[in-house]
Amino acid sequence: MLASKEDAFICDMAETYRIYDIEEYPVDYIATLLTGLREDSRTAMSLAGTDMTLSQTVEVLTYDVLRLILWSKTKDGQNGVNRPEKLIDILRNKKKPEKVVGFDSGEEMLAAFNRIARE
Repeated sequence: MLASKEDAFICDMAETYRIYDIEEYPVDYIATLLTGLREDSRTAMSLAGTDMTLSQTVEVLTYDVLRLILWSKTKDGQNGVNRPEKLIDILRNKKKPEKVVGFDSGEEMLAAFNRIARE
């Protein structure tokens, strides 16, 4: 994960324009190239405050709606129980994990991992 908007910008400049040291170029030239970055570039998404492109968001929302339709045809859906979680909320971290687990040692963490992996 990128640490900052500056890191995102540096990665975009390298990937898109093969510019690895932006200080070698005039500021107005770099600014012009910045305006030419795609809407789904790291920099544009970071400035927009999102980590998903529009097409990814539409795909996730479509998944959520289809899952809800399928759930509504089940007995649980007819009774209004066990409604599926929205993937969009999970991906956007709007829903907090129900249970947070901490470990006092690496051995405890490894034992928990092995227990979960066997399930």
